[in-house]
Amino acid sequence: MAQAGALAGYLNSEKSKGLDGTYERLGDLKIPVPVAQGSDDKMIPTINSFHLQQKVPNGQLFIYPNSGHGFLYHYADLFAKQVNTFQLCPFPKVAQSH
Repeated sequence: MAQAGALAGYLNSEKSKGLDGTYERLGDLKIPVPVAQGSDDKMIPTINSFHLQQKVPNGQLFIYPNSGHGFLYHYADLFAKQVNTFQLCPFPKVAQSH
């Protein structure tokens, strides 16, 4: 029963925030952070990546369609290209209206 409760907490992004305070400190990150995941990940619910990206001020989310935990294998070329682009220019400049 304890294991089932732990698993349920892990799968719930609102409850899997850790006990050491690291989740709460994500907002302190000053660097751009890529967050990548497959849309159909059965090991880590995809919504967790959305919550992570929302918590990190400079987070950029990459969701790979029709793939699970092994999205890196299904989208190896695209992922490599996006990582390289992210390293060169984490956030493209967007024209702002005043």
